[in-house]
Amino acid sequence: MREIKRINSTDILNYAINFFPKFRLSNNPFEFIYAYFLDGVIIGFIDFSIIYEKAEVNYIAVDEKYRGMGVAQELFDKFVSIVKNVDTVSLEVSCNNERAINFYLKNDFTKEAIRQNYYDGADAYLMVKKMKVI
Repeated sequence: MREIKRINSTDILNYAINFFPKFRLSNNPFEFIYAYFLDGVIIGFIDFSIIYEKAEVNYIAVDEKYRGMGVAQELFDKFVSIVKNVDTVSLEVSCNNERAINFYLKNDFTKEAIRQNYYDGADAYLMVKKMKVI
């Protein structure tokens, strides 16, 4: 696994668009992308933002043929190691994506709210993970 630089990174752009057609690269200094490589080929990635005491998972995806092999968990563990000093982590996930919801629940997220029509007419859960005990 290694960090993918946002500038001039057409590899991650082309890869991410396969999963998220509206994915765009930016020069946001608070946003980071890590990709999981197998034999020099990207098979998964996580895109996240850190803004002061909060982090947000923007995107996470793994090639279908590598799902269930721990790739998403390794990417997520890398992310958690980077954001370990934030207060909370949040994300939105489609209410229809049971596999992802179960993944987040397994990683100590809770469902906090429903965002209606968040994904072009589909509802999403706002999920939150508290990182620090206050």
